[in-house]
Amino acid sequence: MISAIKSERNWYKKCQLILMFHNEECAKRSEKRNDKWRISDTAKILGYSVGYISESIKLAQSDQRIISKLTREMALKVLKTKL
Repeated sequence: MISAIKSERNWYKKCQLILMFHNEECAKRSEKRNDKWRISDTAKILGYSVGYISESIKLAQSDQRIISKLTREMALKVLKTKL
């Protein structure tokens, strides 16, 4: 999945893949004590900043019908106005 994330050119699809990867890693560790998967872990594995991963997860969780039609920058502005 890591190579799919790295090679994806569509920013919204990339956000969805990042969210999927992050959720899968969280699920793997959900039963274990003291072994929580964090956004910083996802960022480290994928080689992106924590901020980029955090934004990508928020974008992937937002309304696809609106967000996916915008540029990433515009989608982030829309997202920030809703918060």
